[in-house]
Amino acid sequence: MNTNSRVLVLVCAVMLVSTADLAAQSTSRIAGWNLLGYYPIPESRIPALAEGIIRIDADLVAVVEVNPTRTLARLVDALGEEGHDYVYRIISQPARQKIGILFKPHVQIADEQLIPRSDIGDSDNRKAFFCRVKINEFDFFLVAVHLKSSRSGSDRAIRNRQAAAIARFLQSQLADSSERDVLIVGDYNMIPNQDQTNFETLGMDGYLQFISSEELESGSHIGRDGELGNLLDGYAISRDHTSEYAPGTLEILPLHEEMDLTLLEFSEQVSDHLPLVATFNIDRDDDQDRFDWSPFFARSRVSMMLAEPSATKQSPSQPVAISRQDGWTYGHRRTCRPLRRWCWGRRR
Repeated sequence: MNTNSRVLVLVCAVMLVSTADLAAQSTSRIAGWNLLGYYPIPESRIPALAEGIIRIDADLVAVVEVNPTRTLARLVDALGEEGHDYVYRIISQPARQKIGILFKPHVQIADEQLIPRSDIGDSDNRKAFFCRVKINEFDFFLVAVHLKSSRSGSDRAIRNRQAAAIARFLQSQLADSSERDVLIVGDYNMIPNQDQTNFETLGMDGYLQFISSEELESGSHIGRDGELGNLLDGYAISRDHTSEYAPGTLEILPLHEEMDLTLLEFSEQVSDHLPLVATFNIDRDDDQDRFDWSPFFARSRVSMMLAEPSATKQSPSQPVAISRQDGWTYGHRRTCRPLRRWCWGRRR
């Protein structure tokens, strides 16, 4: 058996093991976490962030404030060194802080793109990240967000325009699909009972249910004094359709306690946000979406940094770079040379 055949057999074996493990899994944890990337995340903080991801133990984590873009590749490498296999997706955009997802290899991902005009034409704002997700039988639209911060009237107006762009995009997706499950996860920068107009705009006339506003009582952001502040992070599901959500399971994970740190130490060494995590039943699908997932089965096991179409004139899901995940490269041959040991299934 030649080298290429052995690699292909190994990849297929990994797929079969992942599928078998997933068949025995009836629930899934899906999380959102701000990685504190206002300034570039130093290499020294990667091990702490990796430990946080391990302790969150979610099948998928929507991550915001990814800065620089290669942070997710470094995280995947660090997780792999600890024996935890994760894959990432991130799309390059002008904003300094990027948005992406980390997920386990059995999770299927498709149609990744940045939501048009969700930065309202200002490169200082972050465009929301959209993709289709399938975990066992549960499939859904995922939107990861990091909306405009601050509390002034002009800041709220900017958030409202961002929320309106996201809502319009989702309405068009729902109109063109039989999929009805939507999850919006991330740093909303919206406070329940203070930013009601923002919530109403994002909520699509009540289509979405903001379970973070209903089920969480404490804050998720850690202030400079080392105390919990406002609930800036949010979590929404489709009100009448996402019956897969296990009610009451959404929590602000006290990750600082699990890592034996005070809140102040956690904010200085790891992140100034605690993650939000919810549990879903994945052994059924309540909307019987007819999307064909078969072309994306193998692709979902490869980490990718994707290019925004306007910057490269490529489609939203055209890969331009890849992390050290499984030895395979999907993309232009020139992009794999500095990053990969294997290019298009051939060893250099």
